[in-house]
Amino acid sequence: MKSGLLLAMMGLAAQAAQTVDAPLPPSGNWTVEYQDNLCTISRKFGGTEQGITLGFQPIPLSGAMLAVLMTPVGPGDKSRSGKLTMTLSPSGATIPASFDTVVTRDRKQQITRFAIRRAQLPSVETAESIAFSLSKGSSFSIAPTRMAAAMTALSTCEKDLLRNWGYDLTTLASVVTPAEPLTPFASWVSSIGTASDSEGQAVMRWLINTKGRAQDCVIVSSSKNADFDRTACALVVKNARYRPALDKDGKPVATPGYDRLTLLTDR
Repeated sequence: MKSGLLLAMMGLAAQAAQTVDAPLPPSGNWTVEYQDNLCTISRKFGGTEQGITLGFQPIPLSGAMLAVLMTPVGPGDKSRSGKLTMTLSPSGATIPASFDTVVTRDRKQQITRFAIRRAQLPSVETAESIAFSLSKGSSFSIAPTRMAAAMTALSTCEKDLLRNWGYDLTTLASVVTPAEPLTPFASWVSSIGTASDSEGQAVMRWLINTKGRAQDCVIVSSSKNADFDRTACALVVKNARYRPALDKDGKPVATPGYDRLTLLTDR
């Protein structure tokens, strides 16, 4: 009798654990945003008030895709950096990444950004559920559907964006070996400071010329701090060094560079 009761209690506990760990279902459709300087797909999971939003933004002509998580702010949450792991089900494959989290000034949301390789996207697109585990932070999972169709729309937007920026897609398609930075982006802008009263993010693009130097830096999306934007672009032009992109004949090809830099407060 006692063993039967114990098994029943264990069964109830297992059901409770499954309920707690169940992936959050979608609470809306994938949306595609065609902006002048950005392409984004996003979808909300788990409800309209305290839900989680997952988004993707392409980093043009790179092997990476920027992923964005928007989650509610908990007690003690603050802007930080760390490591996260994505676990895909049912395959069990894991994708590690480094993340940066910024808490909005109204403390209603925290925005977490991290990059994943485009080569990893097919396995992400077909996953039945994706679990996110952040170092010294929360863990949760979502149940995405129809991600592949959304990614196709995102690719179309990215091509339109490059055309609007004045790039010849035929020339860009001739690139066999993409431009490769000789030093990390973070080292180019390491001397930039913080602000006393604002937070934001500068998104910038530049041309990587055939000598592997950056030129013609333009702010795509402002941090809302003009000095920060201007300094970020100046540091990229001054410090960026690349192995230039090459075509099939081994000739250097000028290609776009693209990245973003977060402005944090000094508090």
